[in-house]
Amino acid sequence: MNTQQFEEFKKITEEMYELHVKKNHDYGSGNIGALGEKGLYVRVWDKCSRLLELVWNGKAAQVADEKVEDTIKDLAIYCIIWLVYRRGMWGK
Repeated sequence: MNTQQFEEFKKITEEMYELHVKKNHDYGSGNIGALGEKGLYVRVWDKCSRLLELVWNGKAAQVADEKVEDTIKDLAIYCIIWLVYRRGMWGK
């Protein structure tokens, strides 16, 4: 069993949870509800496009305060938000 792997996974999901709570406080729940799944698709696509440029195409990031790791976390958070939305629990 890969104990360190599982512990790191748990640590990352906990970090994502804390980040989600803070960002939801700043943005509110209405921004997702306003555009629904199409809006979520655009947000996911934006993060994938950024990763495409930085990782796949090897471009240097110009936005210094958002690292590739931050983009990956944002992408994962948006995917989880999408699941919560699809299950009818967003904003409840």
